[in-house]
Amino acid sequence: KNDERYMLSMTSTSSAAADAHARANEYFLSQVPHIKASLQHRFTLHPYFAQTEVRKGMRLERLYHQRLLSFERQLALNATGFMIEKDKCAMLNFFQEQNIRIPRVVGIYHEKEAMYKMLEQVRTSSTSYNYPLFVKACHLTQGGDKGTKPAFAKNFTKDSMQKYLFPWVEEKWSQRPTDDNRPWSDTMNHLLSYLKPGMALQTPFRGLRISPEHIPLETKV
Repeated sequence: KNDERYMLSMTSTSSAAADAHARANEYFLSQVPHIKASLQHRFTLHPYFAQTEVRKGMRLERLYHQRLLSFERQLALNATGFMIEKDKCAMLNFFQEQNIRIPRVVGIYHEKEAMYKMLEQVRTSSTSYNYPLFVKACHLTQGGDKGTKPAFAKNFTKDSMQKYLFPWVEEKWSQRPTDDNRPWSDTMNHLLSYLKPGMALQTPFRGLRISPEHIPLETKV
């Protein structure tokens, strides 16, 4: 998987991978007119994200790696715009600053003691919140890192917090993000090393009721 030819070999040897590649290509081609149309309307890309070295015919894996390399080069300028994609705290802060509507953020914490204090405050005023609340490890954005945990009203008793919430916070606070077995792993892991541990506490999304049990959903951020 750490070779850029991995995806090409998969589509050549696996019918499932080939079918998925064909569907992705069909979708990509369907979006090209929309992309070209948006460019006609003075679409401006932020300079930070406009430094990727692109060549015609470049494969997706190489393009993605080139994008990460541009982020890495800009570290010398103290530019860390990549954090809006790789740090949930940075992303949530950006959404709030730009008045982009998201479920209410109870708080963002870069000190573990402050996080514990907030959880205690929720316990002592548990009827003031909608549940589940979502506890998010901001520095863990890979799905495999399991960096988000729902917390229901029943979890905010002293006993449940000691057994359910606090151990998880301790584990995730010390866990470091990695993106291994990829062609871009070295570059990405260098970028991820700049992330500081942090936690966010966010209320549930109460929009569309698509769950049969009408369970509030987490926004996928």
